[in-house]
Order: sequence, then C-alpha cells, then structure tokens
Amino acid sequence: MDKNETKITKDLFEPANIDKNAGEKIERKSLTFWQDAWIRLKKNRGAIGGLFVILFIILMSLVGPYFNSYGIDDQNIYRKNLPPKVPVLESVPFLGFAGNNIKGEDEYAKKYYKNIETAKEYRELRRIPEGETDQTLQDIQEFNPNTDYFWFGTDDLGRDVFTRVWYGTRISLYIAFLVAFIDLIIGVAYGGVSAFYGGRVDNVMQRIVEILVGIPNLILIIFFILVLDPGILSITLAMVITGWVGMSRIVRGQILKLKEQEFVLASRTLGSSDSRLIFKHLIPNTLGPIIITVMFTVPGAIFFEAFLSFIGLGLQPPIASLGVIVNDGFKWMTTYPHTAFVGSAVISALMISFNIFGDGLRDALDPKMRK
Repeated sequence: MDKNETKITKDLFEPANIDKNAGEKIERKSLTFWQDAWIRLKKNRGAIGGLFVILFIILMSLVGPYFNSYGIDDQNIYRKNLPPKVPVLESVPFLGFAGNNIKGEDEYAKKYYKNIETAKEYRELRRIPEGETDQTLQDIQEFNPNTDYFWFGTDDLGRDVFTRVWYGTRISLYIAFLVAFIDLIIGVAYGGVSAFYGGRVDNVMQRIVEILVGIPNLILIIFFILVLDPGILSITLAMVITGWVGMSRIVRGQILKLKEQEFVLASRTLGSSDSRLIFKHLIPNTLGPIIITVMFTVPGAIFFEAFLSFIGLGLQPPIASLGVIVNDGFKWMTTYPHTAFVGSAVISALMISFNIFGDGLRDALDPKMRK
C-alpha cells in the first residue's frame, strides 16, 4: 500500500438524515397553464415586440386624432398635397420631414407665395376692398408655413393625413375586431354542437359548411352592397357570412378529440347536461387554439377591408378607413407618395405584428413546445 494513501474507515462516514415526509415535496413553484404560457411568451422577443406595436397603434387610433386641431373632414384646397413637416425633425433634411417635395423644394413656402398671388387676383376679380374679406379669402390666407405643421402631410383636398390615418385605423380595427368577435361566437357554438352530437347532426352541419366554403367571398360582398348601402354593416356581414367556418372547423376538431376522454365521462356520470359539458368542460379546454385563430382572423379582416375599400367596394366618403386613405393617395402616387405610403405602412405594421404575435402565442400555448 502506498504510504501517502489515506486509509478509509467507518469513522469517516456519517448517516444522512432523510426526512421521509419531504420525498414528495415540490421544490419548484407550481404554475397554472396560463402562467406557464405567459412565461414562455415573454421569452419570445418577436411576439412581445409585435404586441407592443399592436398596443401602440390601438392607442394612437384612440388619441391620435386629438393631437392637433384639424378634423378628419376639414378641407382647404389652398393647402393641398403638402408633404410631411414635423417640428424639430424639419432641421434634419434627410429624414424627409422638412416639408420638401420630390424635387427638393420647400413646398410650404412655395404654396404660401402662390396663395398670396391667388388672394390678390381674387380680390381684384371680386373687387373686394383692402381690409374686407370673405370666406374664400379666409381660406386662402389661413395657411401659414411658419406655424402650420402637418406631420404626415395633406391630401388632394387639403385634409390633414395624420388625423385621417389614425381615425381610419380606428375604423379598420373596429371592423376587424367586430368580425373576429362574431366569428368567435358563431364558430365556437356551431363547431362545438357539431362535434359533440356527431352522427347525423354532424353530417348535416358539415355539409352546410362545405356549401358556404364553396361560395366566393367577393360575390357575397357584391350581393350585400347591392342590397345594402356600402358601409360598415355590409362589409361586416359579407366577411362574417363565411368567415366563421374556419373557427368552427378548429373547434370541431378539438372537441372530437376531447369528448372521449375520462373527464367528460366523469362529468356526464355526475349528471351534467349537454350544454354544460360543451360550454363548461370542452370549450374551455380548446381556448388555446381559439385564441390563436382569433389572432390570425384580425389581420385577415384588416387586409380584406382595405382591399375592398381600395377597389371601391368598401367604405365610401366621408367615412375614412386605411383602405380608403390608400386609395385616395394612390391617385397621386407618382408626385405626392406620402399619403399612400403612410396608410400602407400602418396596414403592413398591423398585419406583420398580428402575425408575429399570433405565431408566438401559438408556440406559448402549445404544450409540445414546453422545454
């Protein structure tokens, strides 16, 4: 034996004190399904970023139109097609907020001096003495390039684009959330009843769904516009008449999988009615897919409304939506692109943010993604 090697004896060991009651102790704090999903969602930076963008746009749609004194329909053709001009940022020319047109000229000063000449010609034509005025002269002289700032510019009728964009965002979001809510109610109820009862009931209800899926949305929209006046109601009805089908199919698939499990049998044994089984036990267990479907329904509705308004089948003036604003700006795209660009940017930001947030929410609510 090596002289440096320590001899191991029983005195070197002590018996461990083991608490038999601590064997089942949970060291980690227990979490509910929703708490665990929120923790996983917070780790997804893209989803959180999309959520902040959505909340910011919703906030601006509510308070943005009140940031200045211009109304959504305040027209003045003597300040039309002005480019964006923002205080402080106007001193940084490359940002594009200095009030310059595509030629690099100061459009605000140019418009101001042109209005002075117009006022002189109008006064001579109408023979209005100096010191007197009328409504037209007031409109001409109202514009002041030193004090008037239009953050997103003005359109072809002299209306403030900043006010109209955020008001139009409010209308588009209202339609999208209304459509998503109605789709949620109809789709969940229809899919839940179809899956729960099964058999002949499910067979008949699914044939109805297949008929609705086969009808093109555009034909329905044209039909509703012919029957009803173009507006929020006709667009909402046109999108809802077939929009709930996707939700119903998702709910049906989930309930078909859940209704044969033991907790449903136990609840039925205890005397639960069919309605209680559907709305108290089955549907709450499908909330994850339902929430995700709603998240993807909203951007689809926003885009569809914008598309309809852009081609002239949607909302009509004086109601403003993002699609209406883009359609108005598209007419001047080559010379005054700011109107169409701003509206398109808000639509793109909403759709991208909702899709990124929806993807993150799907990963957070999927138990298979749990690490």
